[in-house]
Amino acid sequence: FDGGGSGGGRLNAEEAAERKSRLEAVRARRAEEARQLLEQELQEVSRMLMPPPSEEDYVRLWASMRHPGTCSWLFESFDEWAAAASPSSRLLVVEGGAGVGKSTFLAALCMERADIVKAHFVCRHDCALRRDARWLVRSLAQQLAQHWPPFGRRILESGVTREELEEKSASAMFMELLKEPLETLCSDSESSSSLPSKIVIVVDGIDEGDAEVATTCGVLHLVEHLFPLLPDSVRVVVGCRPSACCWEVALEQLEPRVLCIDKDERHNADLQLFAKESVLSGLVAPGPEIQRAVQALLARALGSFFLLALARPLLARAQHQSRCRGDASQLGLLTASDVEQLIPHTSSEVL
Repeated sequence: FDGGGSGGGRLNAEEAAERKSRLEAVRARRAEEARQLLEQELQEVSRMLMPPPSEEDYVRLWASMRHPGTCSWLFESFDEWAAAASPSSRLLVVEGGAGVGKSTFLAALCMERADIVKAHFVCRHDCALRRDARWLVRSLAQQLAQHWPPFGRRILESGVTREELEEKSASAMFMELLKEPLETLCSDSESSSSLPSKIVIVVDGIDEGDAEVATTCGVLHLVEHLFPLLPDSVRVVVGCRPSACCWEVALEQLEPRVLCIDKDERHNADLQLFAKESVLSGLVAPGPEIQRAVQALLARALGSFFLLALARPLLARAQHQSRCRGDASQLGLLTASDVEQLIPHTSSEVL
């Protein structure tokens, strides 16, 4: 009996190719069905959570502002903190004054460490949604569902409706949308196998949360009182201004590690690099002259990348006007003295 084929029971080349093609078609159909099911589940989660607009636009915008070569020491500090197998600290605080690069670094962190940074949220004092802890919880839950389908499935299985969510406080939302699903799935060996060994959540501008509700359901309250309830594999990175948060509660449970940007000499080296390559390049003669101009700028910038960046259009305009008058020295390049005269000292009140 040859099985209906040639070669004494063996499939000929055409039959083998046809069988392989049918098998591949079945696999492709099942993969497409699984993709559609996953997409449907994510849509259901999104309709229920109604998260704020995507964080990706904020992340891409701020990350694009990072000057090449800067923030390396911050990445090294993060990697060291995140690599600890049994961390003594589950909270990393990136602290610094306005314009020192907190948001730029945290945005770059979300993009360049996407293997463990799975959710992020940007607080803003000038946007009601972005200073509301309830929307923070919704956004984090939505992003975790996108990265980890069993998480979104668990939310759907809870049976909570969009109308019921509207009546819940931020604390109640946190427990139902973050704590319970993560706890359940991390304790299930089958589900936890697809979960990274470490999950990092980034919250930028934590001090810009709604101060009027900070003691009951504000962003800081969530981080200090409720984030410690999440599984040990979940760690948090926050950005804030100096002394904006005292971390009294977190000291006992999350043991925060603080990176104070503007008090670190490595930040000063980043400022020098940015001033030389981005602000003064093409405007001041290279060599000793640009080095003196860099120091003049740093003395006026209060440690702020933002103020340094503002200097370039002012200097470029002065250079253009000088060339038009025909009185510019060194082929139209400015001097360090020009920089000192053109850029005023800045009061800290400006920031």
